[in-house]
Amino acid sequence: MDRAPRSLFIESAADALTRARGTLLLQVQGGAAVDLDPVAAAIHDIAALAQTLDLGAVAKRASTCGAAIHRAGDSAQNAYNALDRIAEVEAELLDATVVEEFSGDLALLVDGSFDEIIHEAHRDDSPEFAIDAEILEIFRTEGEELLSAISIGIDVLAKEPANQNALWDIRRSAHTFKGAAGIVGLTEAASLAHGMEDLLDRLVESNSPASNDVVEFLRGCVRSLGGVLDGAPANSAGLELAYSSALASLSVDEAPTTKTALQPAVTKLVEQRSTVRVSLERLTEIMQLAEELLRTATAGEHKIAAEMHEKLVRIRLTRFNTLETRLARVVSNTAHEEGKKAVLEIETPDVEIDTLILDALVEPLIHLLKNAVVHGIETPEMRRLLGKHEFGLVSIRVEADGEAIVLTVTDDGAGISGSKLKQRAVEKNVISQALAAAMSDHDAHKLLFDKGLTTADKLDLNAGRGIGMGIVKESIESRGGSVHVDSTPQLGTTFTLLLPVNVSSTTTINVAKKSHAESDHSKASPPLVLVVDDSASIRRHNQKIVENAGLRCITAEHGADALEILLNGSILPDLILSDVEMPHVDGWQLLEYIKTDEHMGSIPVILVTSLSSVEHRSRAAESGASDYIVKPLATHHLTQIFDLINTTAGAA
Repeated sequence: MDRAPRSLFIESAADALTRARGTLLLQVQGGAAVDLDPVAAAIHDIAALAQTLDLGAVAKRASTCGAAIHRAGDSAQNAYNALDRIAEVEAELLDATVVEEFSGDLALLVDGSFDEIIHEAHRDDSPEFAIDAEILEIFRTEGEELLSAISIGIDVLAKEPANQNALWDIRRSAHTFKGAAGIVGLTEAASLAHGMEDLLDRLVESNSPASNDVVEFLRGCVRSLGGVLDGAPANSAGLELAYSSALASLSVDEAPTTKTALQPAVTKLVEQRSTVRVSLERLTEIMQLAEELLRTATAGEHKIAAEMHEKLVRIRLTRFNTLETRLARVVSNTAHEEGKKAVLEIETPDVEIDTLILDALVEPLIHLLKNAVVHGIETPEMRRLLGKHEFGLVSIRVEADGEAIVLTVTDDGAGISGSKLKQRAVEKNVISQALAAAMSDHDAHKLLFDKGLTTADKLDLNAGRGIGMGIVKESIESRGGSVHVDSTPQLGTTFTLLLPVNVSSTTTINVAKKSHAESDHSKASPPLVLVVDDSASIRRHNQKIVENAGLRCITAEHGADALEILLNGSILPDLILSDVEMPHVDGWQLLEYIKTDEHMGSIPVILVTSLSSVEHRSRAAESGASDYIVKPLATHHLTQIFDLINTTAGAA
């Protein structure tokens, strides 16, 4: 048969299906009454034409689709069912398009490729990568630390085979090594690390102590991965047998699979470039000397010392977009492996961050980006059905000042299902059924960070066993920071990382101004601010902002702690900065008590909270709050704080 009619048919059918989808989406999203009869008739015409062109599969799908569209007006569920049927017809059309394009040369194509296919079956098909020297150097440094941690854990496990803490430490480090190796292109090293992680998970599942076979396999993996850091291929000689022996010791009757394939790597590493570096430790020592000069310098020397300190600070600053290639690769590779489409956008590429902080953010960022693609971004087909662009968008935004780094990772995907999280948490005995029923979706989102809890339907190199998000939380909190999550179904999810800056080594504030402020307050005590927050990291972050502004500060862990300080009578603050969601006595209760007390009622209270709705702001105003700040507290909020202090002092 002439191929032209088929090509024309496929093109016109695709247009008709697009119009049908648009009509159905209009009905579902807008709730408007839509005449579906012409749409259904057009799809039935497609079925009839497909039959005459010997496209039986297309005809069958189109006929079913037409019938579904007839019923779509009865309910929203029927409309969604019709959208699914449209997608099925499109899939058959796509197959027909491929056959159409290659049918004329198909026999020749098969004959000409057969020998090559046989050859490929006997050839190591591991990809070769030319790795960027800078990224490789970062990976080597990170990898050495991870392998050192793994080795320490293995030594503990060898002496105490049932030590769960050692098991967790090894598994977490192997998980991180796997992700980092995959990003730089060392796929076989990543698979080897995943083999370690997989075996350790089986060890947990079988509730078995670590046998000698398990320990020896882990040590063999460390030796092989150590060679990778030195520029050698991942040497897996003997590891397949060791893996089988380790599995047998767990009474697991399985052979290694290609997920945990232990094949020799053929990845090529670029030659190391000779570089001259200044140790960060030495640079920090010089910066500390410069800070001491600012305390001791005379008026004439002060300007030079301050300028020297500022330049030393800037030496350690790195533009955030130096990570762009690496992070974009994370999104691209993960999307490809998941059968999805996604792109990365860095909204603030020119923001400069201290090198140490930037290095500390790399690992959490990688986990967050993978999480966004695996759990957030939908498949292209689903996104088209939802009226979204088939490419999902993952964006990063960084804000930095002298007190803190605020980093947000946002995706436009499906959002987080609070009910699914609670269901998994109940299944894993993390929470009770009663607690799950009473828990809001907002509180359920915090379950994401629980070790071992995951909503992934499959477990592979990208979707682990609830380890990734726990690593993010531990990594940020270990540096005095905090992690917050906000999600809306069908619109997407945002993770916010707040990382305080170490003032002694990375501050960018004007030290001269601080020195003058201290001298100005030498004759009179500065105003006193009470900071109330149940998070130690946020409490410390807020305290540093207040103290760096030349104010005095005291802290309380929650509302009850704050009331104890206030009722003691010896201290009366000039201003209170209070969180809202706290145990024992929350911010609402604290505010109510203060504003109804004759001695404390005049103290201005600013609520500093992640609650951002109009209802919460209105409630704060009605309860007597002087101001309302959505977390995190930043330097630019100092204007509001000083205005309130001055206004209150003037009124007194």
